[in-house]
Amino acid sequence: MHKACKQFVALLLPLVSAHTSHGLSLIYETGPLTGQAFSSGQLSIKFVGFGTGANYDIASTPIAGSGAGANAFGSVGVGVNALDALQIQAPIGASLVQTVVGGVPQGLGSISTEDAWTINRVTEIVDLVSGDTVWSQSGKASQLTAITSGLKDFYYNFDPANQRVTINSVGVRLDLYEVSTVGFPNANTFNTALGPFAGHGGDLLGNGSVYAGTTNGAPILSLRSVPGFINPDGILGGVKSEFQTNLNLSGSGGNGNLGFSFLDVIGGSQASAFDNNGIQSGIQPGLFTDVQIQFTQTTFGTNPDGTLKSNPFGWISKLDDPLIANYNTSVPEPGTMLAALLALSTTSFVRRRKAQASVTVCTTLEK
Repeated sequence: MHKACKQFVALLLPLVSAHTSHGLSLIYETGPLTGQAFSSGQLSIKFVGFGTGANYDIASTPIAGSGAGANAFGSVGVGVNALDALQIQAPIGASLVQTVVGGVPQGLGSISTEDAWTINRVTEIVDLVSGDTVWSQSGKASQLTAITSGLKDFYYNFDPANQRVTINSVGVRLDLYEVSTVGFPNANTFNTALGPFAGHGGDLLGNGSVYAGTTNGAPILSLRSVPGFINPDGILGGVKSEFQTNLNLSGSGGNGNLGFSFLDVIGGSQASAFDNNGIQSGIQPGLFTDVQIQFTQTTFGTNPDGTLKSNPFGWISKLDDPLIANYNTSVPEPGTMLAALLALSTTSFVRRRKAQASVTVCTTLEK
């Protein structure tokens, strides 16, 4: 191969490698399209996970609610401080983090302990329209794991008539990772038995968290919660709510707890495929975001003092999380990309040859 061609191809290969590395492989595993690539549409990403979070003193909570919100007082920061004072149980292993509102860190003066964090594993990714599986751990020989962190509660409301609690929060960050399961299980494997006691690497500067076996893989997707999708002003925590948890205190065994959040893509190797503003707010016209997450939460019971029981490893709740996202990638496959780039290189060298007969056309790769 001509020296100039070699130099050009050497520049191309890292670009192709960057596209092929850590790519989320979405290939139908069930249904009539088995073996074909899923290229666009709505996905349901199904999670299971375990978490730990703050618990509050219901007896000290006015009917109108505590913290900052439509029915309370002050800013989000005021609400965070007010609820910190009402805690009867702090989240185990929580980190010091800045309060983040609308994706904006509120500065070093807002640093306090987060109110919840979780570790999660993806069990399946499904085409939401057909219901067919496009990713599974066994089908792709890889594991997708996630950590949520940074959440801070700013509004709390107890409804004694229905024995329900609503908590509004801000600042949720979700980071999704992919790791090969070759040699499974191994040190990189998702492991809930590690428990929350050692905590996770802090998110003080808003750059994500670290937890053994959950964040060992390649970063696939990073998300940050956004306001304007849950409550209008005048309802509970108001328009600033980015995350809402609804707890059913009368539920047997802690069942009947629901929650949801809306999130923007902020990074990861698959950011371009998910960053498409496919979810519209029903609260604020013209406001869009990328991902909706819903979850059901089961706790392990309540102690006589009102604190929550934990499982043998220290987690206080089990989560089941379908995450709804619009997926669309127009990036060509690696072979197509390489062919296109080589075609461009050929065209370039041909043009130069017309002007300078001594230039050699680059058309092939050395094997």
